[in-house]
Amino acid sequence: MDGKPRYRSRKCGAVAAFSLFCAALLPAAADAQDSTINRIEALERQIGGLKSEFGRQIGGLQSELRRLKSELGETKQQLRQSRSEAPQRSATRTGRASRSSRGGGGKNASGRAQPCN
Repeated sequence: MDGKPRYRSRKCGAVAAFSLFCAALLPAAADAQDSTINRIEALERQIGGLKSEFGRQIGGLQSELRRLKSELGETKQQLRQSRSEAPQRSATRTGRASRSSRGGGGKNASGRAQPCN
């Protein structure tokens, strides 16, 4: 029976050593956890700052987009106006040209040169 007490004392010693080892690791693990938590919080703050910065940039881009859309609408309106006025100007010019050709400018009504007699 002398063998059993030695075995138990070795087993108890191993458990005690393991317990001391774990006890030594727990503060280190807690510190590592705190460090990780601090890094996560720092990243969250950084992300929050980026969100607000991007929010300002997006707001500026949206107002610029509204301004450009308004400018495009004005330009389209001017183009429509000039297109509607173009046939009127063309008709006016055509009327002048036909009147000048009737005056014997060397061309007939079709715009071809008249033969000389």
